[in-house]
Amino acid sequence: MSSQCQIESCTRRAAAHCYCCKKGVCAKHFAEHDQHIKDTVHPLVDKMNILAEKLAKIEVTHLSEQPLQDLERWKNDCYALIEDVYSRKQVEIALTIQTNAELFEEYKSKQEKKLEQIRAEVEQLIQEEDATFSETEKIKAGLEQIETHLNELQTQFVSVKTRLPDKQLVTVTADLALKLSQLNISYNNGNNQEKGFGCAAFGTCATPGGQLAGPAFAASTGLGSSPMIVTNPFVYDPSKSIASGTPK
Repeated sequence: MSSQCQIESCTRRAAAHCYCCKKGVCAKHFAEHDQHIKDTVHPLVDKMNILAEKLAKIEVTHLSEQPLQDLERWKNDCYALIEDVYSRKQVEIALTIQTNAELFEEYKSKQEKKLEQIRAEVEQLIQEEDATFSETEKIKAGLEQIETHLNELQTQFVSVKTRLPDKQLVTVTADLALKLSQLNISYNNGNNQEKGFGCAAFGTCATPGGQLAGPAFAASTGLGSSPMIVTNPFVYDPSKSIASGTPK
């Protein structure tokens, strides 16, 4: 005795078993489910064709474009940052000197007075021609002290400390390449149903006799020189690949 269609509110007799919803369905709902499968497959076909085209066009030389752009952008950002810091520090140096100008003049004046004092002592020794070793050593030490203070004035009154960029600021990695080298991808067309590419996996309905009904769907891939080829049985043309999965 035939069972009733298991779709809610349907009173028709079940005519087939749907592997999609796993229910017994009438002929009307069988056709609706079959059409739903077709509508679901078409966008997948279109997407697979797009991906196949992209895969066929990509070359290993293209892989350097993005990292080189990133490196160029980093370089430009660093140049811009250096210019900005350089300009700011120029202003800071000028303001520092301006702020401490009075202190500079005071320091300079003290050294000039010390030098004049030593000059007077030297002139006196020359006139008297009575210089001793200790006196000349004292004058020499005084001149060396003034010279030290002068060097400090020139090099330490305002100083700039800089750091060179570390060579490790930029690192290049190939994480994805390492992952890809560890992958072992295989395509077994004989196990399509088990891997989800067969008709039943897409929810194709089966008749009470167990035979699959509805569309077939096949895809073959070539990871070598040939791009992916997708066949759409709804617009099947054995002489060329499809451009769209939209049924005619």
